[in-house]
Amino acid sequence: MTSDSGPPLDLPRAPSSPDLTVEDNGVTFLIVCAGGPIVTVLRRLQVELDTGRRVSVVATPRAAAWLDPYDAGATIEAMTGWAVRAELPPPTTPTFTPPGSSVLVSPCTLNTLTKWAAAHSDNRASSLLCEAVGRGVPTRAEVSLSGPYADLPATRRALAQLAE
Repeated sequence: MTSDSGPPLDLPRAPSSPDLTVEDNGVTFLIVCAGGPIVTVLRRLQVELDTGRRVSVVATPRAAAWLDPYDAGATIEAMTGWAVRAELPPPTTPTFTPPGSSVLVSPCTLNTLTKWAAAHSDNRASSLLCEAVGRGVPTRAEVSLSGPYADLPATRRALAQLAE
């Protein structure tokens, strides 16, 4: 930036909590990706709810589009009390809201897996995954890949990197 371009913009940002400690508040983020097992998302959600946890569903943009024609968002909201979220929030809204104490990605597709490992946060789901790792929030992924995708070197690298 040159000196004649004026002062930098001072835009508001979401509050940050670098000292956040992860306590089990009973809230799980269920991140849903656009893979074949998405057809069982309501059953998977019910299994998580049956454990006694409250669940907030975050969908990748493609998964949200796949759920929309079936009005699954309304069913999920009725089951959880929270709307399905897919869009990145504005810069003044924290991504990790409501505060969750665990994250489950189901199904976790190749796209999300490799984005997550590379810390690409171009949508709400991948952003939340990156933030969860940075905060030390326990995170599980139910990876769903066909044979050719599972055999990719990028898949092996991503799994190894995330296992660290």
